[in-house]
Amino acid sequence: MIFCVVVYIVGLPQCFRPLPRFSGHVAVSCCREVSKSTINVPVNECFEQRKKRFSCRVHAFIFTNGTTSWCVDPEARWLQQRLQKLEKRGICCQIL
Repeated sequence: MIFCVVVYIVGLPQCFRPLPRFSGHVAVSCCREVSKSTINVPVNECFEQRKKRFSCRVHAFIFTNGTTSWCVDPEARWLQQRLQKLEKRGICCQIL
């Protein structure tokens, strides 16, 4: 038996638009290492890099501010709170 669950979230920004791999002035590329360190600067974009078998073997969240990008460990304690704050500003992580 197969169960299908559909969840509707009202009031959250649309997060399912395709984006290029270039973010402002920063080329969003494959993270090879991640950090759990807090990012204390404003960011204007977020991407989720899913772990792939032959390329990009690390699961990471990538934050950018137009000139710099950071590869964040999905296990970082502060990450979920930061993602919620970004969503309130209309910034959703796009899947690469």
